[in-house]
Amino acid sequence: YGGETFNVKERLTYRFSDKVKLIGRGGYFNRISKRSNYDDHYMDYSAGLKTVMNLSENDNLEISYGFDQYDKARYVNDERTHDHDYTNRQNTVRALYSHIFGKNTLTVGADFLNDYLTTYQFEDNESKNQNSCDAFAQFDYNPLQWLNIVASLRHDYFSASSQHATTGRLALMTKWKGFSIRANYAGGFRAPTLKEMYMNFDMAGMQMIYGNPDLKPEKSNNFNLALEHTGRVKNAGFFTGQYSLTLMGYYNKYDKRITTEDYADYTPGTGQPDVASRYCNEDGVEVSGIDFSAQYRSDMGLGVKLDYSYLHVGGRSVDSQFSQPRPHSATWRLDYDRQLCSFYRINAALSGRYLSAPDTNIKKHDSSYQLWKFTLQQRFLDAVNLNFTVDNLFGYTPKNYYWSSAMTTGRTFSVGLSIDIDRFVKVF
Repeated sequence: YGGETFNVKERLTYRFSDKVKLIGRGGYFNRISKRSNYDDHYMDYSAGLKTVMNLSENDNLEISYGFDQYDKARYVNDERTHDHDYTNRQNTVRALYSHIFGKNTLTVGADFLNDYLTTYQFEDNESKNQNSCDAFAQFDYNPLQWLNIVASLRHDYFSASSQHATTGRLALMTKWKGFSIRANYAGGFRAPTLKEMYMNFDMAGMQMIYGNPDLKPEKSNNFNLALEHTGRVKNAGFFTGQYSLTLMGYYNKYDKRITTEDYADYTPGTGQPDVASRYCNEDGVEVSGIDFSAQYRSDMGLGVKLDYSYLHVGGRSVDSQFSQPRPHSATWRLDYDRQLCSFYRINAALSGRYLSAPDTNIKKHDSSYQLWKFTLQQRFLDAVNLNFTVDNLFGYTPKNYYWSSAMTTGRTFSVGLSIDIDRFVKVF
């Protein structure tokens, strides 16, 4: 659909002294989406004020306030349909203090957020309000040149669901002769949002979506271990250059993850059930996998990159994005980037991606597929860029289009030309 967009923003900094500065910002955004029989108007107002104080050579303090309001309204025949369709207003206050002693850093802070939401997606366009606050501390400890330890603790509270939790993180990294090992644990917590708790929305007459005020917060435990190595290929002529290798394994366990489930919704007087969806918690979702990455760049401009991922989802999964995981995926890129002479630079690249068939017990809507892309970029006189691209190089099209299929109808070509006027004038 056609439309109009207007966006303006400004940021100003005022320095009281070398140790204190004040930063102010403001912005306004407006977009009108013009449909055949109605217009949707989207507006956003934002503002913020932050003071940064260097209390000493090793002590810093930041205090900030932020405001944001997002509105949406619908107009039919230039008349507004409701007093309000959607308004989300947020006020945020943050304080952050850091202290450096030696090679170590201590950081503490706190946040407060007032979140107000009124929407047609709530029953009778009612409004909901939530206050959330948190406090956190992090210690970055470097006892040895080859060892780094980061430990943090955080506590959150959400008023709408009366939920609170303390989570922590511990990360270790050690380095030795081009090798590094990283180990990390992080606890996760997410309280249900206002929409997830109170939604009452008719989605285009197809089905109702209901919130659930009894939702429990999501919790998770995340572990990962990574091995990294960087080095250089020496005395190999054209192939002399740098390389890096990364191998990481991870395991994430989600408890009471928030998602949606479908059920039969009986409308009084009809005797026939309709399909409705409501937010719920699911238990026992486990996600694990392995990621591998390899990169190489020669001094003469040749580059190679390969990324591969293996994903395994275990446990019980309700209707969610985990219901059709693709176990194997990969991306790759082969390119040549070189300044061939004083007035000409070339960059040619062949890249692609591969996705295996979904691992699911339900009917498979998608099979495995791969997409390739070729790009040729040429720069003349450091001022003129001529680009040529072939996307979906081998013309793949899916047999059926589904939410997780490749959104392509076949091979596409594009050519682009850009001129940097200021550089072009300087050349001549």
